[in-house]
Amino acid sequence: MQFSAYGIDLSDVAVAHACDWLRRLGVDDSRVVTGSAVALPWGDGMFDAAVSHAVLDSMPYDVAEAAVQELRRVVKPGGWVYIDLIASPDRAAFEETVTGPHETGTVQSYFDVAKLRRLLSPFKIDEMYLASTNPVIGVRKSVRARWHVVCR
Repeated sequence: MQFSAYGIDLSDVAVAHACDWLRRLGVDDSRVVTGSAVALPWGDGMFDAAVSHAVLDSMPYDVAEAAVQELRRVVKPGGWVYIDLIASPDRAAFEETVTGPHETGTVQSYFDVAKLRRLLSPFKIDEMYLASTNPVIGVRKSVRARWHVVCR
């Protein structure tokens, strides 16, 4: 099976890393662009499938809603969408401003089932599960969990 992949990120640095990686693999990097998830530069119904990995939870909820509408626009009717989002250890939905060294000042949005269903309401959810990792002695101090969703 062959396919054409496209990519977008808000960060010029992330796009430069992706393009460098693709060039080292001998792959065309011209379809990886800097841009916003709320204004995708592609036409209506252009894609058979889309992947949103660790994207929609790194922005305020209202921005994520606009990004989901854009995903709906660029994916063909009946096309597949895979999305993963962070869940909090106690499974309650909330948002916080990141203060650590990575992504300082950005918003981290945590999802519970109700918030996730509301966000993805433009799609039909086919599969949704919560994967969590328990701390390994000496490695992590908290449980990490992510929602994995396949929808159309």
